[in-house]
Amino acid sequence: MKKKIILILLCGFLMHCTTNSVSIHKDFVIARVALERVRKISGDKVFPKSYKEAENLYQEAKKLFKQGESYRVKEYLHKSINTSEKIEFNTFYKQKKEKML
Repeated sequence: MKKKIILILLCGFLMHCTTNSVSIHKDFVIARVALERVRKISGDKVFPKSYKEAENLYQEAKKLFKQGESYRVKEYLHKSINTSEKIEFNTFYKQKKEKML
């Protein structure tokens, strides 16, 4: 009975670690793509400080991931993604506004 409980707990722990790792890798891909989209529409030139902030958050997440601090990695990645999305929206808005004038 004890062996079954230990086996179940071990399987649950391993599944959690695998799921968390996959989730972090997915967030890395999303953050990288978000930064590339901003560069593609020249958002890095329109809002250079915000772009630099998003890039620094992404780099910090990479550094934390290498150090094994996965609980803080997701926080930095989500901040980077949110900043990139704000830049993208504001760049589209600014470009649209300039075309209208």
